Amino acid sequence: MSKYVEHTTVINDVECLKRVLKTRFKEVEHHSTPQQLIDYQGRSTKYTNKDGDKAEVIIRRKLVGGASNDIGFVKDPSTGNFKAIISDYDSGRHNQKWLESLAKDYLVEKTKKIMSSEDSQMVGAPETLASGAIRMKFRVGVTG
Repeated sequence: MSKYVEHTTVINDVECLKRVLKTRFKEVEHHSTPQQLIDYQGRSTKYTNKDGDKAEVIIRRKLVGGASNDIGFVKDPSTGNFKAIISDYDSGRHNQKWLESLAKDYLVEKTKKIMSSEDSQMVGAPETLASGAIRMKFRVGVTG
């Protein structure tokens, strides 16, 4: 058995989260109310919650790979951010480094979304600097 563990994230926009996850997985489920996560044997789990491990955004185990469990993202009502729910087994591949990469891509998506609402357009592709910072250039005042 491989228990689920919750990981805090900076992610709070479900649309940007889904766009980033769709670059990594073929399908991403989004539910208005949290749905049950399933382990590698097809069973409902209760590691993080006695009523069942549930999430609004789910990557089903068949897409995670091998003998994997579902991966979920559940909104934390106290912070407004999503918590990633990943099993111990799957944290070999979907580990802290994977979550950091996901967060980085999410922040790029969120910035593009915010800037597009300001009549701006991204110029070129995001650039990762040696420090790890991301540089994005926008042309302001673009309509249409």
